[in-house]
Amino acid sequence: MSDRYGPASSSSHGGGSGGGGRDGRGQGQPYAPPPNSVQKGTVTRLEPYGCFVQLTSFRARGLVHKSQLASYRVENVEDAVAVDDSVYVKVTEVTKQPHEDGSGRVRHKVNLSMKYADQDDGTDLDPAGEKAAEDLAR
Repeated sequence: MSDRYGPASSSSHGGGSGGGGRDGRGQGQPYAPPPNSVQKGTVTRLEPYGCFVQLTSFRARGLVHKSQLASYRVENVEDAVAVDDSVYVKVTEVTKQPHEDGSGRVRHKVNLSMKYADQDDGTDLDPAGEKAAEDLAR
């Protein structure tokens, strides 16, 4: 498992550097968490389609699509989260792709959901991952 989720010299979904980065983020930390785990993180950027979350114990940043922000329909991302909010997220998918620059580096894409993690205490609201799997299949 350390090969799949451990150190990599790449960027996460949404940019950044996987080798510790220009900001020194994550030196010595594993790159990405295992799928179906609940993690704590901080919202770093808002986009019309969702928000990016820096995971606390990992170097990876992941995307929470706006359909995964809450169990109800969210029209505007800003209505659900703000930059620097501390949130709990469920890791729904971690994929590896060759980096676009042809360097042989690997780029991780980390998909996250806030609707399957209780925002008060981080309780996993979908422990078997069945609801998240249904969402991914859509």
